[in-house]
Amino acid sequence: FLPIYSDSVPERVHFQAKRLGWSVDDLVVECKSISGIDHKLCAQIKRTFVVSATDKECVKTFSAAWADFKGASFQKNFDALALVVHLGTNRLLGDFGWLLTQARASGSLADFQNRLSGAGLLNKKSKNDYGTIEAILRDANGGTLDASEAWEFLKGSYILSYDFSDASAKDEASVKSTLQSLRADDAPIDA
Repeated sequence: FLPIYSDSVPERVHFQAKRLGWSVDDLVVECKSISGIDHKLCAQIKRTFVVSATDKECVKTFSAAWADFKGASFQKNFDALALVVHLGTNRLLGDFGWLLTQARASGSLADFQNRLSGAGLLNKKSKNDYGTIEAILRDANGGTLDASEAWEFLKGSYILSYDFSDASAKDEASVKSTLQSLRADDAPIDA
């Protein structure tokens, strides 16, 4: 099982992927769906995270994800960007996560813009998160940003939470199981 691509099997795991040309440094997982479609999951893993244009780690995280999103190795309709946080807060998983969900649920840019401007679907915090991310991406893009690209970026982005240091640590067990299945199939794992 692989988050986001539940019908896919991991084929290769790259740790510290910057050495391979990715801007997202922590993890890139190459996988193949049961229908034969290749996907890449590009993940940045953080102990804590705050969506803020004044937070250096936030700016660095979204700028790196944007660079990969715009890069030649990323297939916009097949690959995903993930921000993985330790025991994510309701603020991050709820408000920011709901913004990402609404981006994916929108059938068009106009639909997404209506969700952003209307009442009821996105709360003030989610809308503020959009403004923050939009500003960070604009800066990372040299001062301009196409609204459709920002929407596509959000559609391809996910927020996940992990519980490695928790006594029950279900996520740790899942990751170890996935890595072990790769080892059993002699799949290469880059350190």
